[in-house]
Amino acid sequence: MPNDKEISYKEIEELIEGGIIFTKNRLLIFAECEQMEQWTGCIALRDIIGKPPYFEFFYPSQKERLRIVFDNENAFHRVYMHIENNGYHSFDLS
Repeated sequence: MPNDKEISYKEIEELIEGGIIFTKNRLLIFAECEQMEQWTGCIALRDIIGKPPYFEFFYPSQKERLRIVFDNENAFHRVYMHIENNGYHSFDLS
């Protein structure tokens, strides 16, 4: 997609209820992400063995994907658990 964005997990400022706050006042709200038809509550793709590992969220209203890339397995797991703890899921591509 031409409007894809890729950012580092290091730009995460805070994990908040229902989303993530990034630097430069950027906000990811889980409820705004498109959910996969087959899996209720699935709002992202994830690949821990990707080069680099990532989560990818899709915003249908903005027709863009947001990919958060990682070089730290603990940070990846924290984001994974944050998604789950907020009642959403991610689809494992690895």
